[in-house]
Formats: sequence, C-alpha cells, structure tokens
Amino acid sequence: MTPQLYFYSHDDEGLELLERLVGLVRQYEQSPLGLPEGWWCEVIYSGRNRLYRVGGPEGEDYVVKSFGRIAWLRRLYYSITNQSKAKRSLLNALELIQLEVGTAQPLGYVEERSAMGILGDSYYVCRYIAGRVDLQPEMYGYSAPEGFYEALGGFIASLHEAGIEHIDLSPGNILYARGEEEEEPYRFYLVDLNRMHFYPYALSGRKAYRGLSKLSSSLSVSTQLAHYYALARGLERREVIRAVNEASDRFFAARHPKLSLRHARRNLGIPLLGFIRLYIHYRLVRRLRLSLGSQSPLAQRLKRWEEDYYSRYLAEEDIRRVLQRRYGYRRRFFTPETP
Repeated sequence: MTPQLYFYSHDDEGLELLERLVGLVRQYEQSPLGLPEGWWCEVIYSGRNRLYRVGGPEGEDYVVKSFGRIAWLRRLYYSITNQSKAKRSLLNALELIQLEVGTAQPLGYVEERSAMGILGDSYYVCRYIAGRVDLQPEMYGYSAPEGFYEALGGFIASLHEAGIEHIDLSPGNILYARGEEEEEPYRFYLVDLNRMHFYPYALSGRKAYRGLSKLSSSLSVSTQLAHYYALARGLERREVIRAVNEASDRFFAARHPKLSLRHARRNLGIPLLGFIRLYIHYRLVRRLRLSLGSQSPLAQRLKRWEEDYYSRYLAEEDIRRVLQRRYGYRRRFFTPETP
C-alpha cells in the first residue's frame, strides 16, 4: 500500500499551510520547474538532511527541513516510541518559546508512515528568520563585531542556567542579528532543534562545558567564549577556560581521523585500506617514540617521520591544531618516508 502523510500542528489554522508547503517541497524534489505560479523553492542546505526555503505570493517565507530516510532499526525505534526527529523539533521549539528563548516560529511537522505505521520521510516546518546569519565567520576567528563574544558567552550561560542543553550547539545552529536596544546588542536564535534536553536544574561541569566544545576550531575564540561564559555565571574563570578548551580539543581530535580519511580519498587519491594502513603505522610509530624519551636518537628520527606524515595526511584537517600542539609537530612540505 502507498505510504500516507500525517500532518501535525499546534495551531489548527496552520494545517492547510503545512500540507501546502510540504507538498510543494515534494513536488520540487520531483520537478523543480513544476511549481504553481507565484511559489518558489530553493535548497539552502544539503547534507544528511536537507533544508528548503519556500516562498509564496503573499511574501512570507518558510523553511522545510526534510530528515529523509534513516536506518531501518532507528526507523523502527522512532515508529514504536512515536518520537521522530520532526516531532521532537516541534516540541522543543514550543518549549523554547515558552522559556522566551529565540527560535524560528514553528508551524508543525509531517510524517510519512506505511500501512503498518513504520516511519518513512519526515518534515519539520517553521517560518524563515529573515536577516539572521549563523556564526561561521566569527567562530573561525575571521572577524567579530564589538562585544560579540561577550554577548554569545552570556547567551549560552543563560541557556545553561535555565537547564537547556542543545546537543549539537555548532556554529551553524545559532543564528544572530543586531539587537535594537542598547542593553541587548545581539539577538540569538537556536535552530536544528531535534536533539535537545530540558532539565529542572542548571547545567554544570562536563555537561555544560561540552555545550561549548563544538563552537570554535580557534583556540583564541573558544578561550574568549569561556572567559565571558564564566563571568556571566560567576564561575572561576581559569578553570572554565581550561575545561572548555579540553572539551573542545577532545571533540575536534575525535572527528579528526574521519575528516583526514575523507581528505586523503578525495584530494590525494588514497584508497580506504591504504589510508588505514598508514594511519595505524603512524599511531604505532608515535607510541614507540613517546616510550623512548625525547633525547633518544631513534625517537628524534621517528619524530621527523611523524612530522612528515602529519604534514602530508593530517595537517589539513587538524583545524584546531590539536595534534600539532599536543605532540609539538612542525609542519613540513615533502612526502613522508617509512622509518
């Protein structure tokens, strides 16, 4: 039997619009040129999920997030628990609005289910936040307006004081705009809401510091954020800076092998097994070198090989320079040799 679409909205008046918007997106996926007159659609993000910006004749713009098909076991789990990503996005948006935290105004969500109730595609729909941009340039350390890091650190501190945990608090998931009042120079908005927790107590310790760990690959920027975060919460500044930078180093170090593998395959033409073999070799050499002590001639030779390997295969994706700082590497510019 053909899967059915089910529409859910916290506002009964929004159901018709919800059905229209998701129908337009599904039509656009089949034929981008076949939309009704006065309507338009564009992809504003394409990755594991897809974001569509949809506009109509009345001039109002909307965002439709398509979560797409997920792994079978996870589909089964979501079907049984009735907790799809789209549904969680709506519930979390409503919770944020109740707590007076900025986010896009939600319209509702849509689920495609089989005759047996198994979840297929799902969509979350909200209004488009005009004039807001994400934090990418500021978090890379390229530029930041005056008072920006202080305002952002204070915003995240207020979330944690309210018991709000955004599991994927990355630069693309916070939007901001200039505030209209002097006491609020910036307004921040949370997006990508399907992974959040709300606690009846303020966040502290590793759970709080983990919330800042994904924001910046720049040591300088994460240090400034931690500084202002600590001030906003009345915490010991040096301890917070240390803990946040350690959490951020762990996050970027953990994702580094995967990113380096992708770089090696796409840009260097190295096959999967070839990179794995080289990476295991590098890890063994590093372990042996660390066990020898820095004054050993063999350790010094191994260190040079490590630096060669790092420069050729790992440095490009070591964007936070975690390996470089941790092991004291100097970047070289020639092909590594086997020790």
